[in-house]
Formats: sequence, C-alpha cells, structure tokens
Amino acid sequence: MLLFLGKGACKAVKRVICWLWILVFLLNTYPVVVGAASKSNALSLAASNSESSEGYSNYILNMSNFPFAEEKIVIRAADFIKDSGSKVELVEGFNNAKGTAVVWKSHSGSLTWEFTVPKNGKYQLGFEYYNIFDGGNPIDLGLKIDGKYLFPEMKNIELTRVYTNSSEVRKDGSGNEFAPMQEECEGWYNSWAKDPEGLITEPYAYALSKGKHTLTISSGDEAFALLTIIFAPAQKSVTYKELSKQYNKSQHYMGEPIVIEGEDAKFKTSSSLIAKADTSDPSVYPSEVFRTKINYIGSTNWQQPGQTLSWKIDVPEDGLYKLGMRFRQSYLLNGDTYRNLTVDGNYLFEEASAIAFPYGGGWQFMEFANKDEEPYLLYLTKGKHTFSMEVTVGPMAEINRRMQGVVSSLGTIYRKFVMIVGNSPDANRDYNLFGQIPDLEEQLKKTKASLDEIVSQIENMTGKRSGTNVVVLKNM
Repeated sequence: MLLFLGKGACKAVKRVICWLWILVFLLNTYPVVVGAASKSNALSLAASNSESSEGYSNYILNMSNFPFAEEKIVIRAADFIKDSGSKVELVEGFNNAKGTAVVWKSHSGSLTWEFTVPKNGKYQLGFEYYNIFDGGNPIDLGLKIDGKYLFPEMKNIELTRVYTNSSEVRKDGSGNEFAPMQEECEGWYNSWAKDPEGLITEPYAYALSKGKHTLTISSGDEAFALLTIIFAPAQKSVTYKELSKQYNKSQHYMGEPIVIEGEDAKFKTSSSLIAKADTSDPSVYPSEVFRTKINYIGSTNWQQPGQTLSWKIDVPEDGLYKLGMRFRQSYLLNGDTYRNLTVDGNYLFEEASAIAFPYGGGWQFMEFANKDEEPYLLYLTKGKHTFSMEVTVGPMAEINRRMQGVVSSLGTIYRKFVMIVGNSPDANRDYNLFGQIPDLEEQLKKTKASLDEIVSQIENMTGKRSGTNVVVLKNM
C-alpha cells in the first residue's frame, strides 16, 4: 500500500476508493479462498462491517463455558402460538408428510412457537421442510429467540433447494455428449441453520437457559412447507485422532475399490452444477479421440460457499474405508481450495470439514490423509450412504474476517474524507487532509500493516510467496 503524503485530495479519495474496490473484488471473486462478501458496493460493505465484532464468532466465544445440551427438543410446526400476518395453511399429510404441515406461500409474516428447555445447554437448530417450487432461490428465513436476534446472522438463514438430472446424458447426431438438463427435486428435506457464506462449516449453536423460550420465524421471498423444528444437542468438534480411538483396526475394508464418477452426482444445491467434458487429458474416464464425453463435474461453477454436490454410494460391508479423489484445481494459483465432507448429512471430524485441494496444472490424485500421509479412515456401515462435498473457505475464514476489518477501516477513512472534500472534490484545491485529520497517517500505516500481516498469513498457510491473492495484496 502506498501512502499519499503530498497534495491532491482528489487523488487521495480516489486511491482509498480504489483500495476498497480491490479488497471487495477479492472478497467476491475468490470465494473459494476468502469467502463471499455481500453483493453490495464497496462503501456499503465497509459500513456494514462495523457490526462484525457482534457476529456469531463473538457470540459463541462468549458462550464457550456453556454446557452442551444432552437431549433434543422437537416442535411440531402446526403448534405455533402466534401468527403475525403469515397467511399460512395447515395441511394434514401435505405431500405424504407424517402429520400436519404449515404451508407458507405468502412470502410474508411470521410465526412464533413456545418450547421448554430442560436444562442449560447449547443446541443447534434444524428444520424438516418441503421446498415448494417457486422463484428458484434458496428459502430465506429470519430467526428470533425470545424476540431477539442472538447474533446478526440469524437475520439471514437459508434452506437450500435441491436439483438433479432430469434426463440421461444428451447426445448430438455425431455422438458428442452434453450434460443433462436439471430439474428441482420437490420433497421433504432436513437442514440445519448454518452460515450461508461458508465461513463456519458446522451448524450455528444457540446457548439456551433452562425454562420456557419462544422461537419466531419470519418468511422471505420463497414458498415452502414446514413439518417439524428440532433443537438438537450442538455437535462437539472432534479431531480425527480423538474419533479414531473408537475404531477397531481389524475392521479395515479389504475388498475391491468402490469407484464413483464425479459426473454421477445425484443431487446438487444449484442448477448450474452440471457435468462437463474434458478433452485435454486422455486419462480422464471416459474419453474418446473423436467425440466429446461427459467425464467430470465442477470447476468454476462450483466455487460459491454452500454449493454442494452429493453422491449415492452402496457400501458392501461394515468397515473402515480410505478415501481418494482425482481432481483438478488449476484456478487458484499457488493456493488451496476447500471442501467440507459429510456422510448422510453428518459432520465427521475437524479435518473433514476443510479438505484442501492444492493448485496444479492438470489432474491430480490425492488420498485423504494427514501431513504425514497417514490416511484418514471413515467407518461406514453396509448399505446405501450419501457422500456430500460443500464449498467452504476452510482456514481462510480468519483471513476473510481480517480483510473485512481492513475494508471497514478504509470505509471509515473515506467517510472522513467526504466530510471535508464532499463527493466532488476540487482538483485545484489543497484540502490539507493530514492537517484536518490528525490521525490519518497513523490510520493508513495501521491499514498497511494489517494487509502485510494478511499476506504473511496466506503465505504461511499455503507455503507459497506468490499466488492469485498474495500478488494483488502486495501490489496495493
């Protein structure tokens, strides 16, 4: 970052605006690394970040001594005690529901339920919902407990929609293959209230005291039906080392490898997650010399936090399984992208919540293992399972938070400029900004120091002294 110490308020204001836009560009353009920022402009984002210290991370840190809950609390959606303009319908057996569902099509209003917590504990909040076909966007909700947002992120909870192939692979007259069309899968699904921006992979935890409480849900712009609401004990984060102590090492699976093709993903959370064809590498299966074959899924359309691909897997026997993946990550120069692995919707262990896929020029094979190349083993029971991989920012979440802090600081500096020079400063006038803003130079130096620390943190994390984001930050 260059400090402007000479005259020229126009240049000063423009440079600060430029820095704001560059940082917001990084937050928006590389979500697989630094997370997705708000879709607002740089200045409104800078203003909104002033509340970041009041967010979920700070809330749960303050509740770190709160015990974990021991039993779940189930609330029937039809048992609401207050209706504030929701215009919902109560439908018995709605689309094969086992009970009475609340059908919410009005895009407005709120409902309130009362529930009792048996003892102090941390809970995660889940929903059994039906994604009625509507506008095609995620189902957005606002949540209040006891009439309050415990943290700002409760204003924006999303329930995902689910898509699948509507047909077999399409072919033209020459036999070239094209991805199947996508269609939304209406049905009953279970989902936890979690961070839609992917900065936090596990569901939000709510610290609730013993006694009676209320939950209020407000509806957004999408129709849905609700059957049950569940406060389940918050999951304790465990490492693989802790989990593996429960394993019986004699249970290693010794049969034939189970191979699942990436392009065979059964469910997707976005209609843009379509299978593709790579004709540059003959080792990618399937492939033909003269015809295009669908043989992978992902790349640049699988990078927004929260986007999830799911595969159905038939496990032949109970046992401990290794996991290997063939992938290509040639998009983020000298950086890693991250995916959160779940099985049947369950979080596994800390290391599985941020699997790193390193940069490389072509297709690579990686066994899911620790730094010493000791494989992480997954215990699976015989039968059908669903493996899901969700885009997450992984350990780069802290980088994201620090960058948003820099954006907030620059936004504060910009507002001080505008108070002096207005929105259209006179290029021929010296506004003496350093004289009128006594701490300006110190603020700029602190901002530069913060950016230098972010660069060092990225370099230490990736082991590289260059890369897509590092180069941009170094040139500021």
